Order: sequence, then C-alpha cells, then structure tokens
Amino acid sequence: MASLAEQGVVVRRRGRAGRTFVADSPPMGILAQLSASPAESQGVNRLVDRRLLFECAVTHYAAVNATAEQLMS
Repeated sequence: MASLAEQGVVVRRRGRAGRTFVADSPPMGILAQLSASPAESQGVNRLVDRRLLFECAVTHYAAVNATAEQLMS
C-alpha cells in the first residue's frame, strides 16, 4: 500500500476515520503496469478460492480439537 500511495494510485488518510482510497486521478501509466491478463486473473482467483477453503478447514479443525483451557484464553 505504501508503494501504491507513493505512486499516486491510492490516497491514505490517517487518523481516527483514516482509510485508504483509490485516487481520484491515478496515473494511467502505473495502472497499465499493474493490469493482469485474463489468464493471470483466473489463476489468482483460483489461488484465493483454494486459500479460503484451506483456511476454513484449518479453522474448523482447530475449533473442534481445542481444549476447554484453550477456549477460555
């Protein structure tokens, strides 16, 4: 995020209500460099789907096998 902010792609607002936003006019040259092909996008989507399945399975396993002491801490 820091790199994207330095390049002007996102704007970071600090403070209590601070957040990160896409810049109103991000540099088009930078956006073109960051673009992915449809095949790359599909690969990333598959990876994210697999990670979600794995994380859910691990979370379920940990919850089912947790001891009473672990649940209280």
